[in-house]
Amino acid sequence: MKILLVDDSASSRSVLRYMLESIQLTTCEAGDGESALMQLHSQADIALVFLDVNMPVLDGLSCAELIRAEVDAGRLRDVPVVMLTTEAKRELVLRGKRAGVKGWLIKPPNKADVVAVTQKVLGLRAKNG
Repeated sequence: MKILLVDDSASSRSVLRYMLESIQLTTCEAGDGESALMQLHSQADIALVFLDVNMPVLDGLSCAELIRAEVDAGRLRDVPVVMLTTEAKRELVLRGKRAGVKGWLIKPPNKADVVAVTQKVLGLRAKNG
């Protein structure tokens, strides 16, 4: 089981990777939504996607909408999405909910929130870390 971290900021991906690997989860990364979709199609063991909103090529909300459309069409397995972003505008959060987003975390994230949302979304028992 892998967690896909999608953000155009390498440092943001690094921080998130550290938090998740501290609870023995494996991660993979993409720098934009288009690359994320390619990884979702090529790696069957991705269990969760963290998406930033503001990215080049394909933004996070558009990516979440495409993931949901592919799930609904039966072309992609139902992979939960959590947004991790600086954006907190109500209309963006509502758009995310319509796209099936399971959580919305504001940057910079704290480890407790990242771990809690990951465990909740994946149905994992708490691990010390």
